[in-house]
Amino acid sequence: YQRRVREAVVSTQSTGKAQSDLAYELQSAKTQQRIKEETMQIKVIERQKQISIQEQEVVRKQRELDAQIIKPAEAERFRIEKLAEAEMNKRILNAEATAEAIRLKAEAEASLLKLKPRRKRNRWPRRRTPGTPTRTLLWWT
Repeated sequence: YQRRVREAVVSTQSTGKAQSDLAYELQSAKTQQRIKEETMQIKVIERQKQISIQEQEVVRKQRELDAQIIKPAEAERFRIEKLAEAEMNKRILNAEATAEAIRLKAEAEASLLKLKPRRKRNRWPRRRTPGTPTRTLLWWT
């Protein structure tokens, strides 16, 4: 009988120990699972911060590109466009001035021609008939 009691006690103890071991293993597994979850959360947060830093770096580089290359290039393009526009306007004004000068000169010449009596000229010189003196004066007379 004592043996059975001992076996029962040992059995109960071993059952209690087994339950205790199982509870420890279960708690240990839960703790390991929480540690893995926390580790994954840390990795996710770190990755999000890396992405945020990369995005900020892209924005910084874009601003730097704007300041160092794009804005000066746009200013140079604007300057060249304005110079080309000024050159075109200069040429147009010069052409208009030349045309006006030619027109005024032509008008002046036309008005001079209107003021002068026009001499009628024959296309052919007059023929002298033999024996008719010429109208030239001799130098000795």
